[in-house]
Amino acid sequence: MHRCLTILEIISIVCEELATDRDEVVTGYSALACLARTCCSMYEPSMKSLWYGLFDIVPLLNCFPEDVWEVQGDAYVRLFSEHRHLGQAHLCVPWQQLRRPLLLSDWTRFLHHADHVRSFGTSDDNHHANIYDRTCENPGPVSSSAYHALEQSKPREQFFPNLRRLHWRSTRDPLRYLRSFVGPKMTEISLAFAHPPNMAERSLLTSLSSMPLITSF
Repeated sequence: MHRCLTILEIISIVCEELATDRDEVVTGYSALACLARTCCSMYEPSMKSLWYGLFDIVPLLNCFPEDVWEVQGDAYVRLFSEHRHLGQAHLCVPWQQLRRPLLLSDWTRFLHHADHVRSFGTSDDNHHANIYDRTCENPGPVSSSAYHALEQSKPREQFFPNLRRLHWRSTRDPLRYLRSFVGPKMTEISLAFAHPPNMAERSLLTSLSSMPLITSF
């Protein structure tokens, strides 16, 4: 390996170029997965760019062990890598049902990749195409039972401690689970409602608007 590629800043620039190349999103996505497998110094910068943006939480649901979720209804898999441990096997499903209680050990991969997420619920952030733009043409909604299972067994208060930007659609994602997605570094929150919020939801929204780093709400 060329000695220039031992410099973290250079590796990070390369990864960002691959992640933001909208003309070659599939190629860039695959290249990032390949870089992550190259050596230890490439892994974290590649994962940071690869998991920058999520349209919804389904890719992270696939980071749980295979025996956790039962898929109900039609489903299909789009693979861009045979290495499932990198989170490249993404399942687009209309419904998820918990097969067994979640264990603390089940959360390892979920939490690792969630740490890299900076944008959630939007298709484009700082020219980063989200994982679904690269993998699934028609992602299905996440079931309320899946959200409930995550909420009841989560090992930490927020799923995304480094999240900056959040777009939440109450038509797809129940508003009562929003707090678990809001991190301390949030600067922008966008909400879309299918109906007027109730008293409890309005109280939640008021508390979110007062977060110290929020510049857009």
